[in-house]
Amino acid sequence: MKRIIGPASLILLGYTATAEPCRVLALSGGGQSSVFQAGALKGLTESAANGETEYDIITGVAGGAINGALLSDFAKGQEAQAADKMKTFWEGTATQDMYEEWMGGLLDGLLLEGGLYDDTKLKNYIKTEFSGVSPKRDFDFGLTDLLSGKFDSYTQKDISTEAPLDSAMTSSLSFAGYFPPADAYGSKDYDGASVWNLIIAPGVNYCLEKTTADNISVDVLMTSGSDLDKVDASGYTSLSMLYRFIQIHFYYSAMNGLLRAKFAYPDVNFRYVVTPSKGLQWNLTPFSYDKADIDAAFQQGVTDAKTAVTQGAGVHFEDLVQYFGLKKKADKRVEDMSFDDYLSAREAMFEGYKVAEDKEVAKYFLQE
Repeated sequence: MKRIIGPASLILLGYTATAEPCRVLALSGGGQSSVFQAGALKGLTESAANGETEYDIITGVAGGAINGALLSDFAKGQEAQAADKMKTFWEGTATQDMYEEWMGGLLDGLLLEGGLYDDTKLKNYIKTEFSGVSPKRDFDFGLTDLLSGKFDSYTQKDISTEAPLDSAMTSSLSFAGYFPPADAYGSKDYDGASVWNLIIAPGVNYCLEKTTADNISVDVLMTSGSDLDKVDASGYTSLSMLYRFIQIHFYYSAMNGLLRAKFAYPDVNFRYVVTPSKGLQWNLTPFSYDKADIDAAFQQGVTDAKTAVTQGAGVHFEDLVQYFGLKKKADKRVEDMSFDDYLSAREAMFEGYKVAEDKEVAKYFLQE
């Protein structure tokens, strides 16, 4: 198990950690539903205490990487303006075509090309939207390397003339099966959410180089809900099944990311976790939101973020990891419980339960 150096060891090594706060924003994956994160950021800036949303580092995958890159282009204190820029980006994806069928139709996509659709229009859109974008704060994003099968993490330091930001962001929206992998860093890359839908560790580790764990705060903006919606799949087609798989993967990957962070960084302040209070729209094909859908998801983000702040720092995070921890160890009591059911029953049925002390759950995340 990797050892994290504590404050006393740092002093012995001649390193003196500062008492300055270090703030992390982690953005989960998604497509157009990531506009929810823009609204959530807007809601946090309007309701959180002054300075709390002046993030030092942003992490993201897929649509979260798009939002993170746009936010990194704004100086601290300009988070509200960044949220507006994010919304403008996603509005553009709803008001113009982002892809088209290959000349030979979907059959070409199935048999001859790397994806069902030709995403040339998406590449051109991203190239235009990211022209002049230059990160002004630290930014970490992940991609999935098709050739090696590995999840690769990059930072703003990896952006160069040979590997421009727009290429990396095209990879972040290259959804496996739908679009061909993109060429960003000398390989063939898909969106990072193909492996991890939420990355928190790079942000926390960045802050640990500057300060101690108790001075670090983390906010998380997710596109998946507090629990997984049940569906009637009796009439699902192949594409419906694929999108349902993506929903399931996104949910479990993001929740595993939260729980993993809970065990890895017990002294870090996990402050506001914003999840959609009602499921965001999922469609059979990418980029099928219209302008009204974008506006609705953005406004829902604003509302849900303000609710999280009203609940109090750390409250929703603890509720989520407690609930998912019980699910993770297949506790029979929560087998058919929704998240809301759990909240109603926790005092009567789960009083005193602490997921951080549960060895059955810990075995999934801690290695000897």
